[in-house]
Amino acid sequence: MHVTTISEGRSCDDGARCSLAAALASVRSSTLAGRPAVIHLAAGAYTLDTNGPFDFNASIQASKVSLFGSPGSSLQQTVGSSLLRVSAGAPKVHIRGLVLHSQVIVDGAELHIENCTFAGSSIADVGGALQVSGGVLNVESTAFVACNATRGGAVHVSDGSAVFSGCIFDGCSASEAQGGGAVFVEANGRVILRDKTRLIDNYAAGELNSIHNVANGALLYVLPAPLAHYVDPARDGSWTTDYEGEAALALKADKQHRNYPTPCAPGLYGNSETVEEQSSALCTGRCPPRLRLWRACNRHASSMRAGRLLSSGVLCCTPMHRGSIWQQDRTEFRRRVRSLPSGPCVRHRRNASNTMHARHVCSERVVRVVQQLCAGLVPKHLRRDELRGMRGRLHVPQGQYLADS
Repeated sequence: MHVTTISEGRSCDDGARCSLAAALASVRSSTLAGRPAVIHLAAGAYTLDTNGPFDFNASIQASKVSLFGSPGSSLQQTVGSSLLRVSAGAPKVHIRGLVLHSQVIVDGAELHIENCTFAGSSIADVGGALQVSGGVLNVESTAFVACNATRGGAVHVSDGSAVFSGCIFDGCSASEAQGGGAVFVEANGRVILRDKTRLIDNYAAGELNSIHNVANGALLYVLPAPLAHYVDPARDGSWTTDYEGEAALALKADKQHRNYPTPCAPGLYGNSETVEEQSSALCTGRCPPRLRLWRACNRHASSMRAGRLLSSGVLCCTPMHRGSIWQQDRTEFRRRVRSLPSGPCVRHRRNASNTMHARHVCSERVVRVVQQLCAGLVPKHLRRDELRGMRGRLHVPQGQYLADS
């Protein structure tokens, strides 16, 4: 195995340390014929300033090429250009642990992407992060954030196959109407979304539209979905042959799929990965009455405004777990809560159809503080007495609950 460590700005020295461009060029060398090559990128921002994408094709002599990033490493091409291309005849290419800011093209061979983030990857064509027109693409535990293109804001697949496992697509966009803000599948393309992959807040021409699958394209969602989410066979598509032993739903073509899978409605919860409960809008059921439930602000705190309701309903689902990403630092959380005025939301009544309804209306200061708190949940280890009196001040994202314990 040939291992190269990259430190930008250096030239190759006996295969030990190289510039990125030199290291990539070395995989075409006959000295690597039949040997796997590993390129390690140290922490830092790297720009592959070449005339077009670097091509992994039949000229590559290495038997396999791995491009691994250390924490804090990012990679991009010059603005608006593609970064890498994997074509027919190339060996298997493996990319892991990188933040990528430019598009990667797959038109043949095999590409495996793992534990990466595509952030702000943009292209004036199709597939802001990934354009697949042949070959095999496997993507695991990867986030696509704020990517954009004309169609397929994050991913465009017209041929070949692409499998996304445990991925998230968040805030991507396509400029064309029905262009698939996150994923667009057409022609002979085949896409499989599996292992709790989730698509949220992706837009096409300003309309919520995460997935668009045109006729002849094939797109499957394979359960399990994330907890507190479900698929609807009657609305979304039809069950097909199981994929690797898991239930698979073939999504309808020419249908607008918004956020996907669909989160359980306020007042319902989902704490099971069974097909029965993840294929019904009822989810697991109504929130158990024994739980102390908290009103929640909207998932996007920026949508809150002074004078508007703090919450639209009570949300619940699976318990928080110690160490989850939703927890905040205990001291900082207490400080922020104590900074709230004693009566954070003015409770008032109004008459509607001769019925008195209680509502919470928030001041501008309270909205600002709650927006800050909306970044996380109250830590599970806060004592019961610390939770009292906080109703209306806390953010509980859809699919979570706080237990009074």
